Amino acid sequence: MTYVGRGVDAISNVEKLDNITFNGGTTYNLTKSSVAFTPSGANNILVSIDGVVQQGNFTVAGSTIIFDFSPTSNNTCNFIMHYGIGVLNISADDSISTAKLQNDSVTLAKMASGTDGNIISYDASGNPVAIATGNDGQVLTSTGAGSPPAFETVSGTTINNNADNRVISGSGTANTLEGEANLQFDGTNLGIGKSPSRTLDMTSNGDYFINLNDGTNASVGSTNRGVNLYAGGSIPMYLTSSKVGITNAPDLGTGLHIKTADSGASVDANADELVLENSGDTGLSLLSGTSGSGKIAFGDSGDNNIGLIQYDHANNLMMFFTNGAERTRILNGGEVIINRTSTFFGGNILQIVGKNDAEVVAIAVATNGKKAIQFANAGLSDVGNIVTSSSSVAYNTSSDYRLKENETPITDGITRLKTLKPYRFNWLADNDENGNPTQTVDGFFAHEVTAVPEAINGTKDAMHPEVLYTADDELPEGKEIGDVKEVAKPNHQSIDQSKLVPLLVASLQEAITKIETLEAKVTALENA
Repeated sequence: MTYVGRGVDAISNVEKLDNITFNGGTTYNLTKSSVAFTPSGANNILVSIDGVVQQGNFTVAGSTIIFDFSPTSNNTCNFIMHYGIGVLNISADDSISTAKLQNDSVTLAKMASGTDGNIISYDASGNPVAIATGNDGQVLTSTGAGSPPAFETVSGTTINNNADNRVISGSGTANTLEGEANLQFDGTNLGIGKSPSRTLDMTSNGDYFINLNDGTNASVGSTNRGVNLYAGGSIPMYLTSSKVGITNAPDLGTGLHIKTADSGASVDANADELVLENSGDTGLSLLSGTSGSGKIAFGDSGDNNIGLIQYDHANNLMMFFTNGAERTRILNGGEVIINRTSTFFGGNILQIVGKNDAEVVAIAVATNGKKAIQFANAGLSDVGNIVTSSSSVAYNTSSDYRLKENETPITDGITRLKTLKPYRFNWLADNDENGNPTQTVDGFFAHEVTAVPEAINGTKDAMHPEVLYTADDELPEGKEIGDVKEVAKPNHQSIDQSKLVPLLVASLQEAITKIETLEAKVTALENA
């Protein structure tokens, strides 16, 4: 319905706001010329709905009006008027709360007419009081509850021994500090006992020192005495002017001495750069990967490993080098090879290859008549030996009666002897470069000595099997595991001609007996 009365827009200090279109809600935005408008409060707003001025049935929060009811689209907003402060609902003195003050609304201009240099504080009752202006150089100090702070003059602090870069410390005396001559910091480097030239530079009486990060090396030591490194309450390392000791002070050698207990032994002056010492067993471990090698190299100015001891973990073999070349090898089965890197006959524990035209093995005994070589069986019993005298060699095989049984005399010596076929021949290997024999010798063919089979070793026409490369071998270039390393070779028969002696003796005895019988018959005929 139409509003009855004087036009509200005619009242001074009044602003007309945009009408609201209701939609059944309770909350609507307040705008003026479509711009959000924040009224001074709900008491400054006059709203007419359907010709009825609303009073007490809405609140205002910022630019939002909230009705206590829900106007619908059937309701019409006739007008919304805003009355300026001072026109309506003027507050009484001392009645405006802090909540009514807008943040930052109290400016310095509103706090004018103060006294230059004063500071505002609060008394015991919570009322503001002015703290009188202090003098130049004074500081504001608190005297505790019950009295306001005050400006006071601070007494001076004395720094004894003050100088550039000295670290200041307490002295135990009030208002007195100490400039430490033995503790200096220049902003980058710290010096203890001296002026610093490194990040950390320490010295003691000009002797013991620690110098760290001088751009070259880090140093810990002494100019005149040894240095001990402590760990766990003990000294695991000792440093002297020329020696290093581990677990004990160095008293042997000229270099590194690792000592766990005193052995009572001395050390060779030509082998004392590294000394390992213990009262019991002493050892040095070289630990390598399963496919690597452990090495001890001997070098000089011309070659860094002209001598070498090497263990090959991949093939489990030991190698010994002299003059830059391998000379001896111990295989994983215990076979020892000299002047060769692989076996040439299977099953031999020791294999030696002659060098050039030199003799292969030389054996000498200290006392004539002693055994140069002794042979034992699988039970480690003595079965033979080679004995040297001052001028000859005796080849002995066991023949003790206590080792024998079922003994019978030889009665068919001549018959058996007659089966032997001695020959004159030359060895193929002894031919000269033109194929001509260099010497002719007497002997037998081993397979024909059937009268004394125990003298024969091997089988006629036997062959050594071919040998293939295995994982235990050092493969030459172009060779693979499974390739032929050694072609099949003849396994030659041999003969122990000493075993023919008993047959020869028996045959000779038989012949002597027959000769003696014939001589007796001849004598009898002559006497007749």
